[in-house]
Amino acid sequence: MKMLFLAGRVAGMYFGVKKRVSALARCMAAVAMLPLFPCAPAEARPCPDAVTPGRPFACVQEDSGVPVHDVRRPQPRSFACVQDDCGRERERFQDEVLPDGKKYLVAFWNLENYFDPFADSTRSYDEYTASGSRKWTWNKFHKKAQSLSKAVISMKDYFGVFPSIVGFSEAESDYCFEYLVEETPLAQIGYSYLHFESGDSRGIDTGLLYKESDFEPLSARAVNVSLEGKRATRDILHVRGLLGSMDTVDVFVNHWPSKYGGAEATEPGRMHAAGVLGRICDSIMSASRGGYLSGCNIIIMGDFNDSMDSAPVSFLCDGRDLCIPDVGVVSDNRDLRPVPVKSGKAGGISSKSHDFIGTNKYRARWDIIDLLIVSADMAGSGKMVSVENGTFYIFAPSFLLEDDSKYSGYKPYRTYIGPRYNSGFSDHLPVCMMLSVRQ
Repeated sequence: MKMLFLAGRVAGMYFGVKKRVSALARCMAAVAMLPLFPCAPAEARPCPDAVTPGRPFACVQEDSGVPVHDVRRPQPRSFACVQDDCGRERERFQDEVLPDGKKYLVAFWNLENYFDPFADSTRSYDEYTASGSRKWTWNKFHKKAQSLSKAVISMKDYFGVFPSIVGFSEAESDYCFEYLVEETPLAQIGYSYLHFESGDSRGIDTGLLYKESDFEPLSARAVNVSLEGKRATRDILHVRGLLGSMDTVDVFVNHWPSKYGGAEATEPGRMHAAGVLGRICDSIMSASRGGYLSGCNIIIMGDFNDSMDSAPVSFLCDGRDLCIPDVGVVSDNRDLRPVPVKSGKAGGISSKSHDFIGTNKYRARWDIIDLLIVSADMAGSGKMVSVENGTFYIFAPSFLLEDDSKYSGYKPYRTYIGPRYNSGFSDHLPVCMMLSVRQ
């Protein structure tokens, strides 16, 4: 069936069939394209059934009043799912065994308009299509996906392990995630994804990639944060799962309202997002203190469109047991830039160093608007799940940067510069941290 589906997709593209053709039409096209001498079928290794989502977050729903969308989890992919079309097993990449035990790398990255190349009849926004102003073709989409996979895979060169959890923002559709985990080198590692369509007017959403051998989702939902009467914005993706089959972790992937229209005029939207997220965290922490949970492991990641000492981020952290992890250790490795923040609560930024690099650059100014925030329980040593001291970094390898001829220094190697196609990765740099799980 998978071969039929894939062949049908190729046939659909070849004959001009759109993305939303019926399943019957796809299958008929697939049959027409099957080879005359097909490969022998692979040994039957059925993928395990999808795990039934865990207990709904009833206390969160009651306390915050946040509407909860349908909970779903993609079918996990077994080893057989990364065999090639002839049933030959493709070699998997392997993590190194670090001297001090198993570690789990967590990352977040804004992907800068990772759109699929298909027109979406449900939205009026068609800039990223072949006929749109960006001339977003299949080749450009394919190059973008391959580039993103390269960056994720390269993290192992610096940390010794592939990322266990990667949060993304500015991705358009299920197809974008599916292509990333099945049609790029990431397929050889064993990733799955979680994604919900949001009401964002441009159709860009948050999503989560997770390494199946490291993280097992128990439930997932999209939390709406849009203000009534205002333009719809991105949902917050909330995933609860088991890390290393040892302890429960709550992961929140954010993309707060931008400053388009002015920082002061748009700040209420970000304050609202902080309030929505804060109430959910309060409920989780309250349940933990009441003995309903074995611990309180909260990971908040995202593009907050505001600095870490801004009012919205401070409002989220202050008065709650939430903090920014200890900064990375300064070393000769310039590809890992320590996040220049004060340890503990969201605090001041020091960017006096001439080679300071943030996660995003506007004209001559670097900013850190992409963050990782954790519950205080994770920031202390001796916990079941804890952040490794000094492992919070901006991931800035040279291939993610380019010379900034106008403002000097470097800038992110982005996909577009204004209307001009630049063939790069993103206008943001990823942030990462290392977690340790006690056995």
